Amino acid sequence: MAWARGILQNRPILMGILLVCLYETVTVWMTVMKYNRHPSSPVGVLGLAFAVFITVSIAYRSPFVADRLVFGAFTVISVLTATRMTRLTSLAMLAVNATEALM
Repeated sequence: MAWARGILQNRPILMGILLVCLYETVTVWMTVMKYNRHPSSPVGVLGLAFAVFITVSIAYRSPFVADRLVFGAFTVISVLTATRMTRLTSLAMLAVNATEALM
């Protein structure tokens, strides 16, 4: 019986994920630089929720430990980003910022 390969062990898929993440990083950074805040449109929130769902499912089902680590960390960062899009008290925002800084 052959072992199932993890997503990060498959080079074409890994390169595709890397390119998608780079594109998303550049577009979000340009938006943040332009408006000096995170976009909070309904499409962005739903897209972030979908990304969290996908990364949680990959992290939960993957047999490869590195997949679990990378996609789990991405899930935490996505949830923190979604939390920053909401209106929080200053103490709650301080906790979110501290958690993000520790990542």
